[in-house]
Amino acid sequence: MFKFIKRFVVIIASFYSAHVFADAQPACYSFTVPEGPEADAAVVETKETWCYQQLSSPVGTLYVFNVDANKVVPELAFTMDPDGVMTHGSLKQGVRSVHKVLAKDFNPFSVPYNEPKHMQAEVPQYLDQQLMSSANETLRVLSTSTVQIENLNDLESLEMDTGEITEESDVKPWRGYWWAYNGRRLSNGSNSPMAKYDRFVKARTGSNPGSQAWENARHRYHGINWEGHCNGWAASSVLRAEPSASKYDDQTNTTFSVSDQKGLLAETDYCVKIAFFGNRYRGSNSNPRDIGAALFHKTLRYYIGTLKKPIAIDYKQLEPVDNHVISGYTMKIKKTGARTYAVTAKVRIHKYDKSPSSEPGEAPSYIRTYSYRLTEASDGSLTGSWTSSNPDFLWVPLASVDCNNNNPRINHDRIQEILDLPMVMSR
Repeated sequence: MFKFIKRFVVIIASFYSAHVFADAQPACYSFTVPEGPEADAAVVETKETWCYQQLSSPVGTLYVFNVDANKVVPELAFTMDPDGVMTHGSLKQGVRSVHKVLAKDFNPFSVPYNEPKHMQAEVPQYLDQQLMSSANETLRVLSTSTVQIENLNDLESLEMDTGEITEESDVKPWRGYWWAYNGRRLSNGSNSPMAKYDRFVKARTGSNPGSQAWENARHRYHGINWEGHCNGWAASSVLRAEPSASKYDDQTNTTFSVSDQKGLLAETDYCVKIAFFGNRYRGSNSNPRDIGAALFHKTLRYYIGTLKKPIAIDYKQLEPVDNHVISGYTMKIKKTGARTYAVTAKVRIHKYDKSPSSEPGEAPSYIRTYSYRLTEASDGSLTGSWTSSNPDFLWVPLASVDCNNNNPRINHDRIQEILDLPMVMSR
């Protein structure tokens, strides 16, 4: 198997003092990232701005961070040391952690880990003192949390073992509904989650933010039955702690059920920052055998095997998107030649509820089996081919940061205020 190092996080406060920004401004680049998992027939181009900053100490260390939210966070940042070891943050159900990986073996982001100097650099207007202060704080988090390793060679090796390997994420996606456009349960009527949100905000600001009207206009049903918010459920069930009790707002005399809260999170996280693996199938001009078998294998091994973090999947090689979440796998790996292997992977996949429910708990699951062949080159790199059907793509929710397909009338801080309301039983 891949011998990525395991997850032991320790604090070494003195390590941070050795990391210093270089005097030069960071070089920032705008990337068109792979088309996302939004369960919407429309193609929405997404751009992200990432900045590359050389550190004056240690020499040769590169610091890379996303600036789209005007605040830098550890789960959207990483450092690259001169040996090519990436240190990056990760977020799962509200808890941050820090991890290491040899970048040439696996890049857990959808942007280059080395500065793309062939592109035109830019300086965003909002690259101000406040943003750079958050970048400095994120660098401190990455630098003062390091992964304890017994031998650096373990991190650098990319070897295949034979036998049976079972790995599971240490959190499981929670139950939720996919909030189809058809019927508009999320926004239709005065008792819908979106209507309750608008009343909540108006009671505090005097102005209706219009999130319900935006949703009814933008995510309306127009004959495509598979369009909905399954991607929002998938993202929030991985990134956020599960709402588990009804909340009461005394200013509007409104109860937000567990289902209401999860619906608002599905709307808030409809478009988040992600790492995307493969390409979305868009018809006859698309490759139905993409995602590649080697990339599928490495993504599962790193995120679930090493980070213990669930990842999302669209398992159908079709234009409709149906986002589910993987929490674990059992792989049987058989050596078939000097550097060739046959792999059978039984993957545990979680699906959303068929109707809104306020019952908390783990999302229902099923097993799907994939098989493929892998070939390992002398440098440890992998190529592969499918011997079974394959999924369309994999994706990993990284951070709950707005994209340009999100509801602009939703405010993250207001959503958190709703989640922090007192439980109904405490009235």
